[in-house]
Amino acid sequence: MIETAGAVRRGSIAEEIAAAQLLSVVRSGGEIVGVGAIKRIRRPYAQKIASRCGVSFPSETPELGYVAVDPKHRGNGLSHRLAKELVGKHSGPLFATTSSDRMIGTLTDAGFKQKGHGWPGHQAQVSFWWKDGENRK
Repeated sequence: MIETAGAVRRGSIAEEIAAAQLLSVVRSGGEIVGVGAIKRIRRPYAQKIASRCGVSFPSETPELGYVAVDPKHRGNGLSHRLAKELVGKHSGPLFATTSSDRMIGTLTDAGFKQKGHGWPGHQAQVSFWWKDGENRK
């Protein structure tokens, strides 16, 4: 499901999910229909993102990501539930990046604010989103 969203390099997803700080899963019956994570801290990646968007932030800031919902279950607020669950269990700031209009709504609802400027991604323009740890929902 995450790989088909196009934002993750094939082959790395199992390793990255296993290394996530927090993971949230939505099931329908016995089937996983949604997933989201607060990723492991990746300092070089965070520095690259800071350079691309023009926003200075600590490179030890974790990223909210891998928020994906099975297409058959979209439109039911599952990405919002996943993001709020993860943000609610994390203390401290988070960042996120996206090129998805759906994810922009999810991030906004979870209290993230768009910062800096966008940059060209693989499929569309990517934007940077920031959430202060003090303003958790």
